[in-house]
Amino acid sequence: MISFVILLFLALGTMTGVRRGVVLQAGHLLSLIISFIVALSFYDELAKQFKLWIPYPSTLDDAGIDLTMFSIPSSVGLDEVFYKAFWFIVLFFGTKIILSIIIAMFDSLTNIPILKQVKGLLGGMFGFIEMYIFIFLILFLAAFAPVQSIQDAIANSSLASFMIQHTPLLAEWLMEKVGLIK
Repeated sequence: MISFVILLFLALGTMTGVRRGVVLQAGHLLSLIISFIVALSFYDELAKQFKLWIPYPSTLDDAGIDLTMFSIPSSVGLDEVFYKAFWFIVLFFGTKIILSIIIAMFDSLTNIPILKQVKGLLGGMFGFIEMYIFIFLILFLAAFAPVQSIQDAIANSSLASFMIQHTPLLAEWLMEKVGLIK
């Protein structure tokens, strides 16, 4: 089921890219990368600063939850992972929304006279890449969710498992950043 939803979103991302065209879609892809960099730069510090502001859900204790995709080192508590993931998501989506609003002001760039087929094809490729990265980030963060049904759903989807573990460069780099590999 998750594999079907992933494929559906990838198709929608591609169609959106074709509609937007290469210039506007490149802007959206760049905003995704900038949002990722902003979130990655500040999530750790915010997690430390605001740890007491957002209560850690008491139902999410370390016992009984099997993180299918990763094993968290015993030196890192599940509450620490929760706070880091929370602030990463807030920073990522906050930055992405702000940048998307700014990019929407440049909507007229879709009318730049470039060969229509090339503009649509490249826009579709950028749309696919943007949606792939977006889905990867959602799946990567969901893989840390201490909810057994989410863990089971990811484990039962070969496409989701493949994306989390084998996305070139990004998967390995993020796993190293989180401390899962050295």
